[in-house]
Amino acid sequence: MKIQFIVVGWYYTFMDEFNNGLKQLNDSNENVDVFWSCHNEPTDWIKENFDYKVFDNIGDEYGAFQQAIDHLSLDNETYVFFIHDDMIIKDWNFINVCVDALDNGYKCVGNCREYDMVCDPFREGAAGMWPGPMNEYVGAENKHIYDKKLPIKKVRGSFMAMKMKDVREVGEFDPPLSMMVGPKTREDGTTYFEGDPNGRGGYGNVLMELFSYKLNRIFGHQKIVYLSDRYLDSDYMYECGRGKVDPNHPMA
Repeated sequence: MKIQFIVVGWYYTFMDEFNNGLKQLNDSNENVDVFWSCHNEPTDWIKENFDYKVFDNIGDEYGAFQQAIDHLSLDNETYVFFIHDDMIIKDWNFINVCVDALDNGYKCVGNCREYDMVCDPFREGAAGMWPGPMNEYVGAENKHIYDKKLPIKKVRGSFMAMKMKDVREVGEFDPPLSMMVGPKTREDGTTYFEGDPNGRGGYGNVLMELFSYKLNRIFGHQKIVYLSDRYLDSDYMYECGRGKVDPNHPMA
C-alpha cells in the first residue's frame, strides 16, 4: 500500500506540529511519501526535510494539486492525500479512516461537510470573478461532463483523500493549468488578481464547484463521504482557513 501526501506550500511556519507530524510520517514509514507543491518559497527546514518543488502560483490549491500529480509518477493504486499546510491535526488516525473508506467503495473522503448546492455549469461569474459560463473553464476532454444542473455534495480543497485511479477517472483537476492566471504584484510587493475588486483569486469557489461537480456526476453523491458533518472541523483535523486560527476554538 502506497500513500502520497501532496501538501500545498504557502504558510510553512504556521503549523510546526503539522510539519513535524508530516516529517515523522515521512521518515518512519517506507510506504508514505510527502511532497510539497509550493506556491511560495519554502523555508530551509521544508527544503531540508521533504521532497518539494516551487511551481508557478496559479490555480490556488487545485493548480498546486495538478502541478504535483503532473510532476510525480503515481501508481493508480496510490492513496493520495491532498491537504493545505494550515491544518491542525487532532488525530493522525485519519489516515487509516480514509484508507478504510476508500477500500470500502467510497471515491473521495473530505474533512468536513460543505454546504450542498445545485451547480449550474452554464452559470456566468459575478462581477470581479470569472467571465463567461463555468463550463468554459474545463479541459476539452472534460467538457461533456458539465452538461446539466446537478445537486452536488461539495468537497473542500483544504483536504481530500482519493485513490489516484479515481483522480484520473474524473479527468484530474479543472481548469487546465494553461487557462489559469496567476496574481499580479504591486509596487509594495503585495499581490492581487486583476479584475477582482476584493483582491482575491478571480475564480472564487468555482474551482471547488468544478471538481465537486465531476465527483458527483461520475461517481454519484453516495460515493463521497466526510470525516465530519461539521463545517471546517472534524474529530481529526481543523481547517484554519487563510492561515488564521479561530481564538474561540478549543484547538487554538
